[in-house]
Amino acid sequence: MPATAIARRIAREIGSPRREVFGSERPSAHQASTSTSALGAQAKISVETAISDAETTVIRFAPIFGTRAMQPIDTMGGRDTNTVYFNDCEVPEEQLLGEQDRGWTQLMAGLNVERLILAATMLGIGQRAFDDALAYAKERKQFKQPIADFQGIQFMLADMGMKVEAARQLTYAAAGRSERDDPDLTFFGAAAKCFASDVAMEVTTNAVQVLGGYGFTRDYPVERMMRDAKITQIYEGTNQVQRIVIARQLLAGVQSEL
Repeated sequence: MPATAIARRIAREIGSPRREVFGSERPSAHQASTSTSALGAQAKISVETAISDAETTVIRFAPIFGTRAMQPIDTMGGRDTNTVYFNDCEVPEEQLLGEQDRGWTQLMAGLNVERLILAATMLGIGQRAFDDALAYAKERKQFKQPIADFQGIQFMLADMGMKVEAARQLTYAAAGRSERDDPDLTFFGAAAKCFASDVAMEVTTNAVQVLGGYGFTRDYPVERMMRDAKITQIYEGTNQVQRIVIARQLLAGVQSEL
């Protein structure tokens, strides 16, 4: 079935206009993407998922087909999150991405790489928060000595340093498997995303603690890092979902050798 016919059929079944919540498109972006189970979309270039008889079909929409409106969402962290409204969109057949009826498979195949990219991002946030906490602990003095001399602070710094380095090694291991397209990439991609984002959340929270009252102010960036880290435990599959993926891989024997 031509993509245009799919679009019109789904438009009749789902109805128009429609909206997508938590889109990451920037209002001024030249490119935006979305993956949903309903029809309709328009950005400069956007990606949409339409349901067809088999799986799904990934389609690219040109700006001349339909209209789009964006409503910003006020979030605790992250940037440029919007509700995206799609109205009266049609899909030309030449805008089809990949194979028809293979959209779901194509989207899922990209998750391993997306999770790896997210793990690397969280590694960077965790490293920066640790660096800031370490530097502050050396400079800040209480009772005529740096707070880095206090055993309680040392324990926190030791845990932060260990976990950031562990996240780095796991992320690098997943990156190597991605380059080789190893069969255990799904395990390592999910593990890297899950572990690195959990570490980033813990390390940024502890960085705020090390900085004390200053960490709670916007004069220092660690509070922003903590807010930004939280969403990474949620998107690209929650960390609870990542643990399901990891467990299934282990039970299937995919990750049997290191």
